[in-house]
Amino acid sequence: MSWLLALLAFAGVMAVLATVVSALVELVHKLGGFRPSGLEEMFRALHMAFTHAGPGAPSSRTSGEPWRAAADFARLMARRPSHRGVRLLSPRRLPILRVFSDRFERMTALQFVEQLAHTDVGEQMAAQSRAELRRSLHHAAYQFERYGQAQSDYFRRRAKVISALVAFGFVLVGNINGWTLYTHLASSSEATQATLRFLDGADVEDKVHYFQNVGA
Repeated sequence: MSWLLALLAFAGVMAVLATVVSALVELVHKLGGFRPSGLEEMFRALHMAFTHAGPGAPSSRTSGEPWRAAADFARLMARRPSHRGVRLLSPRRLPILRVFSDRFERMTALQFVEQLAHTDVGEQMAAQSRAELRRSLHHAAYQFERYGQAQSDYFRRRAKVISALVAFGFVLVGNINGWTLYTHLASSSEATQATLRFLDGADVEDKVHYFQNVGA
């Protein structure tokens, strides 16, 4: 049963490496501010839809007033209510410390409606009658869910690409060869036992007796 113990140790090592890669990918997302930026991008497109400009409307800084209005709307929507004011020495002003960001990374439909009340679109809705306001809010929530799902799909695909690149770089820098690692574990009971002890600290002899009993 030495090959089975080696397989167990190999699976544990792969799980640890996968956790390290996941942590590195999350660090890349935090430092790059990808989630808040993606949310703001979705809000810009949503503002274009609200103002009947369409999601394919101007998308560069040279596009004039429609883009600026959409950008202001996105910033107001994405900023957390507890960070309305900005302190000069706030650590989140430093790009390298985006972990202290004052922006939402994800948002529920209820949070969306609450944030909407602080924007020009929300003020225009508030001037409507109660029945019209109810319809407008339902439509806005529906559009938020629709655009949010599309943005989530895009972010998921991008995250897979980033994960693959980080994993490839990690394996390349660490010179990790899965087959060599497994054959080493399978040919060395000492390495297998040391690996299992490192993974969970359990008594290796109990594992050996267990697998022997199963094999018997």
